Amino acid sequence: VVPSSSCSAAHRESQPSPTQNLNTSAAEECEVEPDAAPAMVLVVVVVVLLLPVLPVTL
Repeated sequence: VVPSSSCSAAHRESQPSPTQNLNTSAAEECEVEPDAAPAMVLVVVVVVLLLPVLPVTL
């Protein structure tokens, strides 16, 4: 299960403000399935390992 594109890491980690804490807190909007956690770890590891290899042209 892939989280929606509106579910960014910053959104998951940020604490909701009191105005957002009604029925749509960040934690409720952005849930990751328990079986998706290993896949996310794998994606992060692959990206970190590939970063030094990829050419960076800014």
